[in-house]
Amino acid sequence: MTVPNAAEIGVQELMTSDPVCVHPDTPIEDAVALMANHDVSSLPVVDGEGHLLGFLGNEDVIVEIARVPEPQFVELLGAYIEFPGTYRKFRKGMKKMAALTAGEAMDDDPSSIGVDESIEDAATLMVFHKMHHLAVIDGEGVVVGFLSRSDLVRWLATHQLGT
Repeated sequence: MTVPNAAEIGVQELMTSDPVCVHPDTPIEDAVALMANHDVSSLPVVDGEGHLLGFLGNEDVIVEIARVPEPQFVELLGAYIEFPGTYRKFRKGMKKMAALTAGEAMDDDPSSIGVDESIEDAATLMVFHKMHHLAVIDGEGVVVGFLSRSDLVRWLATHQLGT
């Protein structure tokens, strides 16, 4: 069996077109319902014109039922020193717990890839930058699709493993 070259396959061939998106003012409850009803783990957050602003992931909403770790400090010569990053994680967790809208809870550093890029490019971003999904955007920055690791695994199963 001849295996197609991933560098020659465009993300538009595997992406979910016209993905379910939310706006920054979408209530968290509505976003959670959309995630459950559409069986997705993340939703692109877009402005009124469809430009990508962020992602609302399942971790952003399940924090509401999680125990947020408290900042850790050590006393040294009468001074309290924070273990690196623990207070930042605490603040981020508390902010997400208090969020009422998608815009307040979203990750505002979204991952995206251009619609004309290859699945090799997408896989490289996902693997080496530890991303689970990518918004697929056109030349104007408008979300036109969504690509997940699962999409790439299904492609592998079909084309490389012959199943």
